[in-house]
Amino acid sequence: MRGRRIRTAWRAGTGALLGLGFVLAAAGPAPAARDPFGDYAFAPGTRTVRGVASSAEAPVLEGGTPYRSSVRPSDGALYYRVELPGGGESYASVVAVPPAGTRLTYGDGVRVALRSPEGGYCDSADAQAAGTPWARPMSAVVEQTPRLTGQCAAPGTYYVVVERTTGRGTDEVAPSVAAWALDLRLFTEPAPRTAPPATAPPRATNTPPAPPGGTPREREGGKGPAHLGDRARIGPGTWRDRLRPGTTRYYALPLDWGRRASVEVELGSAVAGGSGGKTVASALRAALDSPVRAEVVSDVAFYAGTPASAHLDTGAPVSFANRYAGGGLRALRFPGTYVVRVSLSPELAAAYGDEPLGVVLRVAVRDEGRAGKAVTYSGDPGIFQVGDGPAGNVPRGERRAAAPGGEGMRRLAAGSFAAGLALVGWLGVWRLRGRRTA
Repeated sequence: MRGRRIRTAWRAGTGALLGLGFVLAAAGPAPAARDPFGDYAFAPGTRTVRGVASSAEAPVLEGGTPYRSSVRPSDGALYYRVELPGGGESYASVVAVPPAGTRLTYGDGVRVALRSPEGGYCDSADAQAAGTPWARPMSAVVEQTPRLTGQCAAPGTYYVVVERTTGRGTDEVAPSVAAWALDLRLFTEPAPRTAPPATAPPRATNTPPAPPGGTPREREGGKGPAHLGDRARIGPGTWRDRLRPGTTRYYALPLDWGRRASVEVELGSAVAGGSGGKTVASALRAALDSPVRAEVVSDVAFYAGTPASAHLDTGAPVSFANRYAGGGLRALRFPGTYVVRVSLSPELAAAYGDEPLGVVLRVAVRDEGRAGKAVTYSGDPGIFQVGDGPAGNVPRGERRAAAPGGEGMRRLAAGSFAAGLALVGWLGVWRLRGRRTA
């Protein structure tokens, strides 16, 4: 009698477990809420902070930790506190992400400043829509350097101040005044071990390396500067991806001391749909960003259904002395993973449909030797070096974002744990009822 009862209970428990498994499998992952900022991906482990108008209550941004915040035009100046170690150079990076589909005007963007506790301005930078009037991630970087004198040279407390800017003609209605997401990072470059060059190198006068030909190899761009796994890494050669209108993709390009890069980004031909072969101004925007997300060089191209290209030439090799130069060349100051950023206008969808368009990247890298003599750092270079692994020098915590199936495995583990608890609970109830019956 007791054996029959155990067999009956085992069959019932197994059936309950299988039934629960089928329910979990049928339910699948919970649908994710639609992100108003499109598919821009923040780094794993990103912390959410809120900028405030009072420096006395400003949240702290720590080096090596990714942060997410937001800003509206009505917020005014938002403060974030940073503790800078001194000795080397520190960089506060702000990537502003407008809501997907936002129509921008020339002056729409963000202004970033680094201020001392005494109120002095140490550095400032702007990121604006300029001649590309559609939503895309924009970056601005401010720095603190020991080369300065006075209140901005010493280690200690500083404030990163972020403010939205709006251009003339911006509608005072949503979404133009809606919140923009902010991707905030703090990086510190160690001091050189020996005395580095103290003047800017001469500008390169020779022609840039010619873009290569050949059959493109497939690559899959990351959805943010912190999502650069193996599939997003490029180097000398020809690479191919497919992008939907209105999206931005990132490709990791490691560059060491003395390397000069030239990248041609081609938007392939398309079959006209909808309104026909319409010309789309600023349809393609490409840029090369430094390891701290400062823009080195950018280019735009219009599109009429036939191939169109944007050209990126650094103009000089990677050199420590570039920090004394002007313009975007200042960002070409250290080795590491540079990032090719490619954005397509959402207006392409009206003329050519919403299907992905082919994009080809032709990358040429030339070693110019002594023009970018290596500098040895006194401490751990961190991101300011070319890594040995297949993902370049992308931080370990950010490489995991490229690994497939992470979220699904977590959900599977949670479902299995829940099923186990349900089975244990059912068996406990059955045993208690059996004792009462006896």
